[in-house]
Amino acid sequence: MKRAILVMMLALVAMLAVGCGSVVSTIAPQATVAPVDDIDLDMTVMTETDAGAVANKMSLTPQEYMNKRIKAKGEYVCFYDEYSDEYTHELIIGYDLEGCCPATIELKFGVGYDTEDDFPAFGCDLEVIGLFNYYTDTYDGVLTANYPFLQVENMVVLLSSSVS
Repeated sequence: MKRAILVMMLALVAMLAVGCGSVVSTIAPQATVAPVDDIDLDMTVMTETDAGAVANKMSLTPQEYMNKRIKAKGEYVCFYDEYSDEYTHELIIGYDLEGCCPATIELKFGVGYDTEDDFPAFGCDLEVIGLFNYYTDTYDGVLTANYPFLQVENMVVLLSSSVS
């Protein structure tokens, strides 16, 4: 729950503080780039509402999407988790019907993404292709949540961010 609230707050800050520029670059992790024919689910052709609904379904029934190659686009955000001493990278791919609550998918990057300079700019628009997987969170041995993520295979920065 804390994570969802933090992601929503980051999304709001990004919308208020970040403006977008022009096409910047393509960043390809060292994994093999998937041909378009190998995409199992293309979320880039969905409305934000539909993409948000699919992302929520991925959280609820991650087994249905396991090892599927997914293409998605959205706004890149990240935050530092002091508890785990790690950065969490998210792609905001849609919103609920009221337009207030973002639906996100966590992004995991491969070899070669070690420093802050290796990642896209906060708030930029990305298109990613990745393999779906998930991890579970437990508390005292009780499942509390499934967290879906895409193991990024290819990523294109569509619009860069620049602080206004």
